[in-house]
Amino acid sequence: MAKRVRIEFNTEGFRELLQSNEVKGLVEEHTNAILDRAGGDEAGFSASVWEAGYGGGRWAGTVRTASYDAARAEATDKTLTKAVTG
Repeated sequence: MAKRVRIEFNTEGFRELLQSNEVKGLVEEHTNAILDRAGGDEAGFSASVWEAGYGGGRWAGTVRTASYDAARAEATDKTLTKAVTG
């Protein structure tokens, strides 16, 4: 029989990683890619990246409709939803 393995997480290390500039860059990269696939600012979508307060802070990004036309495109054609899945 195999021995049981005990894993201890380095919580402070996870926190440092999630708050790092490298992760911020990845979040910005993915957020901008989704925005571009949705049609960008010209199509009425907007993107933002911020340090969210999820249990100690980590980078988060969002792409949302910023105009009536973009909201309608999402409602009828799922433009933003399709952009998320690539």
